[in-house]
Amino acid sequence: MDVKYITKQEFAKCEGIISYDSAQTDYGLVLYAMFDNRICALGFGFDRQGNSLDEQTLLSHMQHNASQIFNAGKQVRKSPTMMRDINQDIQQFFTNKGAQIPPLLLVGTEYQHRGWQSMAEIPFGKCDISYGALAEKFNSHSRAVGTHIVARNPIALFLPCHRIIHKNASSNRAKTQYAYGAVCKIALQKAEQLQ
Repeated sequence: MDVKYITKQEFAKCEGIISYDSAQTDYGLVLYAMFDNRICALGFGFDRQGNSLDEQTLLSHMQHNASQIFNAGKQVRKSPTMMRDINQDIQQFFTNKGAQIPPLLLVGTEYQHRGWQSMAEIPFGKCDISYGALAEKFNSHSRAVGTHIVARNPIALFLPCHRIIHKNASSNRAKTQYAYGAVCKIALQKAEQLQ
């Protein structure tokens, strides 16, 4: 996995433009942003309730969730000519059981980097990891993992937060809470389990 981890302070010193584009995929609208030829943000076109979002609303949603990237004083512009074939990246992710992902840039704290690295190590198709189990991987607490790792994950799918569930969930709703809605989370989990 080709991942570059940098802190918010290091990212602020980097020169360049954040380019973004969106595409329709088998999982609905996907918006992704790139910096220095690496994906630095990726999100699906649904809100927590599963309502469809247009590109501009999704961009605003992602700017909030990935504020460490979008609030770093960088110019952000739509630039489809420079972008990846995100459909191909997503298909390869599922076909190769998560073994092949595009280069990523993760901007966050050292704590987030440890958490995201632990999340990236969850095996493909293992969609029943609890917040507590993830927290144990790097000596943390489940609530902190939920708030600072999973909820602040800037790159959905390739950093597989869709594999995390509430351990003591008494309802299906609690097991399927996801920034992009339960329908999207269930579709991603099923796609992994079918491979």
